[in-house]
Amino acid sequence: MQKVPVSYGEQIAALEAGQIDALYQNVVGSNIDELASTHDVKWLGFDDPDPARYETWEELMPMVSVGEVTDGAGMEKGESARVLEYTIPLTTLASRDADEVYHLVKSMVEHYERYGTTTPDTHRFSFDAVLKEPLVVPFHEGTVRYFEERGVWTEELERKNQELVERGERMREGWPGVVESSSEETLAQDWAEWKKTELDTEPTEGTDDEN
Repeated sequence: MQKVPVSYGEQIAALEAGQIDALYQNVVGSNIDELASTHDVKWLGFDDPDPARYETWEELMPMVSVGEVTDGAGMEKGESARVLEYTIPLTTLASRDADEVYHLVKSMVEHYERYGTTTPDTHRFSFDAVLKEPLVVPFHEGTVRYFEERGVWTEELERKNQELVERGERMREGWPGVVESSSEETLAQDWAEWKKTELDTEPTEGTDDEN
């Protein structure tokens, strides 16, 4: 296997040009549907029951999990596949007013029926389906307040959230020193090494901004 440096948005054109043989892509969307109209699309499934094959996931891909999808591009009707899934969060700054965030989240839940069928993915915005575990970045205090109100926030989730808050603070403290001691060419690698050695634990899943 050979890794080919190509951006996410360039993958389909690269595959059509014969530059790559496989790509990472959303199972729904106009670009992948267009590809499936002219090429055979096969989703590489994660059905191997041997857990040893996936033991590095938490370290290498802390934001993903395995889930089952149906009716994706190139699939026959009713066909399904077990593929990688990751959360696409709504993000804001920690300084955003907690009341504003609380009312936004509450409004999205209360008015879900008005938009829940607008795209192939919006069914995942329902309150039952939405992610409630802090993964890689913490939930905003306004979101936490709404989760508490709905009775889905637990002591364990609060512990994970606070760990992520503290992790973010340590990263903010360490970043200036890494920038000062690194060149433009080595910064990305130096930052990755700093996180690997200076952070006690890695979070289990998510993104780089606060939810």
